[in-house]
Amino acid sequence: MENTTTMSNNLTKACLLALILPATSYAQNHYDWTIKDDEASWGPGWTDSGPSGGGIYTRDHVSWYGAAMGKSKFESANEGPYDGQSGLIAAWKSAGISTRTDPNAIFDLSTVGSSATIRTALHYQAKYPDTGGGAHLYQFGLTNNDSYLGKAGNESLIVAANYQDQDFAAGTATYDLDLLDHNGLDTTGDGNWTPTPLTQIASDLELSSWCDPGAWDSRPGKSHAVELTYTNLGNGKLQVDVGVIEMNISGRTAADTVTSSNQVVQNSFILDNPFSDLSALRPGFGLAVNDSNNPVSGASFDWAEEFPTGFSVPEPSSASLLGLGIAGFLIRRKRFPGGHFLGTISRQAHETGKAPASPAPESKDSRLKTWVLLKRMRFGVLPAG
Repeated sequence: MENTTTMSNNLTKACLLALILPATSYAQNHYDWTIKDDEASWGPGWTDSGPSGGGIYTRDHVSWYGAAMGKSKFESANEGPYDGQSGLIAAWKSAGISTRTDPNAIFDLSTVGSSATIRTALHYQAKYPDTGGGAHLYQFGLTNNDSYLGKAGNESLIVAANYQDQDFAAGTATYDLDLLDHNGLDTTGDGNWTPTPLTQIASDLELSSWCDPGAWDSRPGKSHAVELTYTNLGNGKLQVDVGVIEMNISGRTAADTVTSSNQVVQNSFILDNPFSDLSALRPGFGLAVNDSNNPVSGASFDWAEEFPTGFSVPEPSSASLLGLGIAGFLIRRKRFPGGHFLGTISRQAHETGKAPASPAPESKDSRLKTWVLLKRMRFGVLPAG
């Protein structure tokens, strides 16, 4: 039955794609990117008494007051709370914005139907009690250059974890997750964020602090895995799918493991495209602090093979896919004679960038066989082989 369901889903997904996309929309690009936590990407940490450097991921920052954002010796690959290593962006009683980007992951989404999925895990860092101020515990999304998110000339569409409150004794903090069209200067350090969010995605999400935990070592902790999918819908529209998984970790040391997980966010948004050019986008990630009294000390970006993927968009049920797939099959046949070859057509078009020659017109016998095949699919029965 598993093979039957897989065959049914594959065929109906191809039919659904054919229904949605215009006949001329081939050569889409589809990207899948996951953050790395190694020294080659972030640069070495803890060994240099001066500002850290190195690593493939670009660095850019702005500082308003306090210690210089982005120049700490800790701004690199450091000890991680889960698997022993993570990429750290530090704040340390300072105010400003610090952003890293991946220059080796350039996404061309200019063709309608193109998409990019990006993912990271976030560990919150806080060392001080909360005495005021605001922060984005993390910022994550697509950007058009290697500047810090919000810099004049920067175009980006991101999610931001807007800090709300902290329980220092318990070692936890809550945040609201916002979606931002992040073009232009983010703030001037006055404690007020600009621009305002396009929408609030979720509220009161909880994270555990992993910074100098001390007595917190033996307590379970929570970190978040974040996955975003951007799709060019055409006509000046982008779809952004947002998923957040809360991961419960047995303790707060590198030896501990993820014991369970829970999906806390799964939303889709159709927005006006904020980018002047969709052909050269890249992942951007970092944090922003607009008041040095804020307790945020940094953000650790991480990934491990055990972390979940594919959670930004819910998987349609087989029944829903089948119904939509049959509709797509019937409508698409008007554009391509021999519509039951759509799985081959879609695959070949994606690989070559153009549509293959149309198959010969169907005979009456061929149409009858196709009708029988669809009837069998409707009841979850397919012929052997």
